[in-house]
Amino acid sequence: MAHLAFSRRTFLAATAATTLAGPLSAASADPDILVVGAGAAGLAAARRLLALGRSVTVVEARDRLGGRVHTDDRLGIAFDAGAQYIHWAERNPWREIASELGVATRPEDAGGSLGVYANGVVLPEAERGRRRRAFGRVDDVVAEAAKQDRSIAAAVAEGGPDLVAAASGLTRLTLGEEPDRVSCADYDQLWSGDDLIVTEGYGRLVTRFGAGLPVRLGVPVSRIDWSGDGIAAETPAGTIRARAALVTVPVGVLQEGGIRFAPDLPAET
Repeated sequence: MAHLAFSRRTFLAATAATTLAGPLSAASADPDILVVGAGAAGLAAARRLLALGRSVTVVEARDRLGGRVHTDDRLGIAFDAGAQYIHWAERNPWREIASELGVATRPEDAGGSLGVYANGVVLPEAERGRRRRAFGRVDDVVAEAAKQDRSIAAAVAEGGPDLVAAASGLTRLTLGEEPDRVSCADYDQLWSGDDLIVTEGYGRLVTRFGAGLPVRLGVPVSRIDWSGDGIAAETPAGTIRARAALVTVPVGVLQEGGIRFAPDLPAET
């Protein structure tokens, strides 16, 4: 497993958005920038571009803002069906955004309605305590193993079933990846800190952040032509032309060909 020499900060910056642009024309009635996707990255990009004096149009395939951040209250309480915590709040810009918008937050460990289940049964507190201790041991093992480029699975292999299970839960929850595919050296570079829960729902915070932005909902982009001056994005509502496109959809959408590009994206992208 190769050690990738970048921090989580640079990784997030690199993957937050892909920008495509042809030569810029001097004058056009079309927007300067078309932002594809009204999740957190797309909304933040639109706000920044507007602050820089650019004209912007944001298109979103779903019928709501937020992307993978969504608060569902159909069960009678606010339930975050996507992102749930403001992770590493000491560095996370969403903490300041929540404060500016007057959205209440609380520490993750301050109690609440979170529960832990196994096979549909609530785990006894003794079992939850055993699992918490195992998670703490994983952190210690990974920190020691970070001196070498070993997978987390290899590092905990001799630690017993509790440690192996905790390692799987840790990498799946934090990275969406199996422990044999995560390097201890890379994981050791991740930020750490306090987690906050948005009391009214993380999705509602992101929706409030996007209020007032020039967003068109229910407008999926099927193809982006960036072969000439600017770009042309094909949608069911017609072709949208702009000087450049900033694409913030999930990587999986691109991998599955949800948006086609002409010409194709460069191999390194």
